[in-house]
Amino acid sequence: MKKGVLFLPAVACSLLLALVPQAYAGSLTPLGSSIEPRIEIVAKVVADNYLYSFYNSDVIMKQFDSVSAEASSKLLARKTVFDRQKSHFDTKYNSLSSSVGVSSRRYSDGVYYVTVNADYKYRSNGYVTREKSDIYMKIATNQNAFSLGYISSNDTFDEMTFKDDNFYVKSPQSYKESADKYVRDLDEVISSQNENTVDKILMSSGAMRGMGYMNPNRSLMKSYQERWAYGFNPQWGNFTSMGGDCTNYASQVLYAGVRSFDQSGSQKWYYFNYNNRTPSWTGVIPLRTYLFSNRNEVGHLAGFNTPVTYLQTGDLVQLGDYHTLVVYRNQGGSIYVSAHTSPALNKPLDSYSYSSSTPIAIRWFSNNTTN
Repeated sequence: MKKGVLFLPAVACSLLLALVPQAYAGSLTPLGSSIEPRIEIVAKVVADNYLYSFYNSDVIMKQFDSVSAEASSKLLARKTVFDRQKSHFDTKYNSLSSSVGVSSRRYSDGVYYVTVNADYKYRSNGYVTREKSDIYMKIATNQNAFSLGYISSNDTFDEMTFKDDNFYVKSPQSYKESADKYVRDLDEVISSQNENTVDKILMSSGAMRGMGYMNPNRSLMKSYQERWAYGFNPQWGNFTSMGGDCTNYASQVLYAGVRSFDQSGSQKWYYFNYNNRTPSWTGVIPLRTYLFSNRNEVGHLAGFNTPVTYLQTGDLVQLGDYHTLVVYRNQGGSIYVSAHTSPALNKPLDSYSYSSSTPIAIRWFSNNTTN
C-alpha cells in the first residue's frame, strides 16, 4: 500500500486521489492500524449521506463521538436548505451507488485532515445521473474517540451557498445566516415562478412595460445554473455521449428564465424527449440561428449580438460553432460562465481558448404594451 493512502476494499473501480489542500499539508504519515479501518468506514458512510439527493446529517454526526459547534452548524444548515429545496421540487431519487477513495495527511499528533473522493451514480425519475464530489474533514483522535472538527466539500452547493475555502474556519452563526438567506431567496424565486403567467414572471424580474423586448427571469436562470452545472436534471436528456451536452444545458437555463417552449412560427425551440425536440434545443448553430431569426415573433426568445462586457446572467457566449457557454455573472465587464461538457460554474470566460466567439444577449419578445 502506498504510504498514507487508503482505498476501500469495496471500491469497484480505480479512483484518482485528491490532494489535501496545500494550507493544511503536514508531513505525510501512515495511519495507525487501529485507526485505519474506522476512517475507511466513516468516510464511506459520510460520502453516502452527504450528497444532496440522499443527505442525512443525523447519520453523518453519529459516526463521531463528538462534533464541533462549527461542523454541527454546517451540517444542520445544509439540511435546512436541502429540506426546503426538496419541498419545492418533487424529484424522486433512488438506487445510489458510490465508489470512494480516501487520502489522509496528519497535521499534528492525533489530528487528521481527510479527503474523501466520491463518485456517485443514482437514478432520478428513471434517469441515471452521475456526480463527483470531494469531501474534506478534520478529525481529531483521542485513544479510540473520533471528533469531527470540520466538514466541507467542493460541490456546487457548498461553494456557492456557504463559500467555504476548504478548512477556513467560520462561525456557527454564519452558516445559519447563509442557510436562512438561501431559503428566503429560493422561496422568492419559486413564488415568482408560480405566478399566473409568464408575463408576470418577467415583470417581476424587472421587465419594462411599454417595451417589446423584456428580460427573462435572470434570478431563476442563476439558481438553475447553481443547481445543475455539475449534474444532469432528469427532466431533460443527457447528450454527453451524443456530441456534447453544452447546448442542451444552455437551453435548460433559457427555459428556466421564461418557462415556455416556442412551438409556433417559422422558428421553433422545444424539448419533450430525445425523439421529440428541435435541433435548436441541442445544437450550437441551430440555437444561434433560432435566436437571431426570432426577433419578430411575439411571446418567444430572441437573441442580439452585443459587446461581451454588456452580457448579463443567463445570456450566452458561443465559441466558434462548437461550444455554448451560459453567463453566470458579470463582474465589472469580466464574464464568468457555467457549462456542460465539460462541467463548469463561475469559470472565467477568458480561461477558455478560442479563435472566435459570439456573445448573445437574451431577451423575451412580448406583445404586452400596457402602461
